[in-house]
Amino acid sequence: MNSFAIRGQYFNFSTAGQWMWDELTVPLPASIDTQTAMKGVLDAVKEETGESARMAAQEWKRDTQSDALSKSRTDPAVNLRPSGSGVDIEIR
Repeated sequence: MNSFAIRGQYFNFSTAGQWMWDELTVPLPASIDTQTAMKGVLDAVKEETGESARMAAQEWKRDTQSDALSKSRTDPAVNLRPSGSGVDIEIR
């Protein structure tokens, strides 16, 4: 809607930084403790991406005019999805 552009409630991610979201899918067999495996994968992703996530959050907060966009989260999001052989952990 044009009212979003007029009030500055949008953010053009291509104009600020070089941030890109990735998605990782880790298949787990049904015999694995899903919660423990999910925590281990999430901890590893947080450790590897923590500094970049902090930089992205600072940049978005500085470059956005919209209060809603300045509160965007940069920490990994985890979803579990049933699969034919067990469960897939999806991390973004």
